[in-house]
Amino acid sequence: MRLLIPGISLVLLLFAGGCGGSDDAPGVRARGGAAVQGRRQRRNQPPKPVNDADRSEAAAGEETENDAEQRTRNSSGMSALSIAVFPATSATAEPTLVIGSPAPSLAGLDVVPGDSLTDAADSRLLIVHFWSPANLLSRQSVMFLSELQREFAEQVRLVHVTTDDSEAITEFLRSSDLTAGRPFAELTGGVFATDGGRRLTREWLGAAGASMLPTAFLVGTDGVLQWFGSALSAERPLRAVLGGTWNLSTAAVSAKSREEITQGILQNSTSNLPGRARKLLEADPDDPESAIILVDLLLAAERYRDLESAAAQAMQSCGDDPEALNGLAWLLVSASDSPRVPLDTALLAATRAVQLSGRRSEMLETLARVHFRRRSIREAVTIQREAVAGAALPRRPLLEAILRDYEQQER
Repeated sequence: MRLLIPGISLVLLLFAGGCGGSDDAPGVRARGGAAVQGRRQRRNQPPKPVNDADRSEAAAGEETENDAEQRTRNSSGMSALSIAVFPATSATAEPTLVIGSPAPSLAGLDVVPGDSLTDAADSRLLIVHFWSPANLLSRQSVMFLSELQREFAEQVRLVHVTTDDSEAITEFLRSSDLTAGRPFAELTGGVFATDGGRRLTREWLGAAGASMLPTAFLVGTDGVLQWFGSALSAERPLRAVLGGTWNLSTAAVSAKSREEITQGILQNSTSNLPGRARKLLEADPDDPESAIILVDLLLAAERYRDLESAAAQAMQSCGDDPEALNGLAWLLVSASDSPRVPLDTALLAATRAVQLSGRRSEMLETLARVHFRRRSIREAVTIQREAVAGAALPRRPLLEAILRDYEQQER
């Protein structure tokens, strides 16, 4: 898959995170973001290079991590998710829709354009995608899932559901994607439907305890819920279900751990989150998304003693996925100015992402930022120039502005 995910702003995109291709942060499929607002370096700001004084401070360890954890617990900026909270539904105290339970009916949805959707017998895997036309990340998830649906057209049925009216859907389909320069109607796949009465929103999102958009549900051919979570994280479970390697029991444990993490962050109760993230990773150690979540939470808690090994494990979990590697590198280089962040791991991840991606602009931008943080200014300038040359026109002025900042430091 080669999809740019712009528009991700703050943190942990419902464990989809966000890095690679926006004004705020770059986008990847296995995502993580900075869990403390205000510490993330926005893409229109140059990174802070680490100097010798910083390294001395890190070596001395002047500040204890217990103090850092206390400050984190007292912070009001903790937020689990960088996408908009979906206010249309309130989660139940104890979710009634869980992995392994029968999925609710889709009957009654109004298709745009078309007739009402029914639960007619179908031998394909079902993806139910809750989104909002007004949310930029949701728009990108529509594109992402559409690409998957086209790849598995004979095996996957895709339904996009929104509480917005049919006019909003029609306007979205008529509008054009800036990168492709074509209307979304020509680029998207699946069925678009409106849930004006919000019944399905309550029966799916509300019953599952999900409160963020975009969220996707994977339903097996037997009508049993296989997985749900950030729509941008759907590829890995989808391929596993289709390939017959999906472990329903492990998925249920992971989902419960993710919900505990989400609730802890939303309630500003952060002290136990890294431990919960480790349990999540233990349930599926090969999942790059879970590994990056742990890195994110350790950064937020400023627990640098554990960060280096967690970052190395995350890189191993990312394997040869350039988007995941790029996301890990971006997280490490942008979420904290501390000299104790393992920039060597960020450099390895960013370099590998550039190689695997064929030197895509958003990957080069991350690599340039890593070099700048490491005070390899000349390398940062050279790589940023290449990123500018390969960038799409809407993003080029922003990359040029960052390049000028790098060039000023080089003089």
